[in-house]
Parts: sequence; structure tokens; C-alpha cells
Amino acid sequence: VEEVRPEAEPAPDVSILMLTRDGAATLPRALAALDAQETNLRAERVALDSGSADGTVPLLEGGGFTVHHVAPQGFQHGRTRNQGMARCRGELVLLLVQDAVPFGPNWLDALTAPLLRDSRVAGSFARQVPRDDADPLTRFYAGKHPAGPRARTPRLIFLHPDQASSLDTLPAAELMELCAFDNVSSCVRRHTWQELPFPEEPFAEDMAWAREVLAAGHGLAYAPAGVVEHSHHRAVGYELRRTYLAHRQLRRRLGRRTVPSPAHLHAAVAGTVGSHLLALADDPVHAGRHLPRALAL
Repeated sequence: VEEVRPEAEPAPDVSILMLTRDGAATLPRALAALDAQETNLRAERVALDSGSADGTVPLLEGGGFTVHHVAPQGFQHGRTRNQGMARCRGELVLLLVQDAVPFGPNWLDALTAPLLRDSRVAGSFARQVPRDDADPLTRFYAGKHPAGPRARTPRLIFLHPDQASSLDTLPAAELMELCAFDNVSSCVRRHTWQELPFPEEPFAEDMAWAREVLAAGHGLAYAPAGVVEHSHHRAVGYELRRTYLAHRQLRRRLGRRTVPSPAHLHAAVAGTVGSHLLALADDPVHAGRHLPRALAL
């Protein structure tokens, strides 16, 4: 009797990878947006959850995700994303954070299109618009982001050979814009990731990865037609710690000291206060309520 074996399940065209922890408040909208995508690509859904206790896991499973678990104390932005990538079967992997909501039915196709068109492109990243309830300061900083609501022009980023050899000498602002890859919503070619996994960093692993990818001769694409709604109202203390980590990473990974002296610090504080007051002036109805936070920031 000839043994009949079931055919192996074909690999999906793309994988959607989400890292979660207690995301039940925002997940329903994100899952509904994923269900609404209009695409001919076959997608699998993979999640790594680090100790959720608010119903996140049942929500993910109900939304078609295969959920893997990591210990909360073992979570790290670079390492945990590498663990998730290793569990994905698609050649293209869409990374999405739990509180980023794809906007419109073409998010998936918009992010995958640059990689499908050009095999040299290692990754693409989406445009981010703030949530409707975002405060004036959050909107102000979203507007300055290289992938913010006003950044509507697609970019294809490759380094010329002479640029690759001079990465260490580029001005800080130019280098930061060049490496402004963002895993809030991105698409990564798994074959390239196997060659160059995300650096095991607690913060800004995406920017560090972008620098390595560009230096190795691969390309990146900014795909503003792929849009996610994403913003945070962060406490001042958290913002201070986050800013400290950001500057530390700029120094460690990109070799840049953006505030190298007390004089630069004083100038930065003075300039920021002025910018914050101007941002509040655009919303006079709520300006008084946000003034203490503007000054503290």
C-alpha cells in the first residue's frame, strides 16, 4: 500500500509580526484594520507576547495570530524582534507595534511594493499620523518626524560608494535622516535579515539596523502610501529617560554627540521652550492645560 502524505503547507507571501504586552486597549482596532486589507498576497500572522494579563492573547488568537511567548524580563527590542523574525515563514515580514493602526485598506500592499519591485531593497517603513486625541505637543513632534504626517514624498535610499566610506563623518542631522528606519510599521526582507539581524539593542534597534544595511550596499524605502495611526502621550519622566537612551544610542551606534557641552544643553533647552510655546499657541483652547508639561519637557 502506497503511503499518502499530506502536502506541506506552502509558505505565505508575507508574515505580519507583532510584539505585544497588555495591548487589549488598542488591539481590536489594529486587528480590524488588518482584516480590512485589500491584497492578493497570502499572509500569516505571528505574535510574540511577553506576559500579557489583560486578554491580549485571546484577542490575538481570535484575530488569526499564532502566539509565541517570551519572558517579560527577557524582552529587548532588538533580540525579541529577531526571535519573532525567526518564527516567520514569509520572505517579507511586516513588523507592527500593538498600538499602531493601519490606516486604509492598502497598508500591506504599499509597504511590500518597494521590496517586490526591487530585490536590492532590504526594508521599507510607513508614514505615521497622530491619533485624533493627540495633544498639541505630540502633534508638534509628529510633524518633525522624517516619517510624520507631512512627509508624503516616497524615498528610495541607497549609498554611493563614497558615502558608505564616509558614514562616520556625515553631519548628525544628515546621518539621522538617512537612517530613519522605524519598526513601528515596517517591512523587512527576511533573506537580508538572516545576513544582518537586528542589533541586540534596548532602544533604536531599527536605526542601528538601517545603518548596517545601507553600509552593506542594500537599500531602504520610505513608503508614505502605507500609513499607520500612532502616537503617545508620555509622562515627562518617561520622556526624559527615553530621550537619554536616544542620545546614548546616537553616540554608541552612530558616533554622534548632539549635545556635547553644557552650552549646547542650555541652547537646546531655550530653543525647545520657545518651540513648545509656539506649538501651544496653535491650540489656544487647550494651551493652559498643557503649559506645565510643555515647560517640563
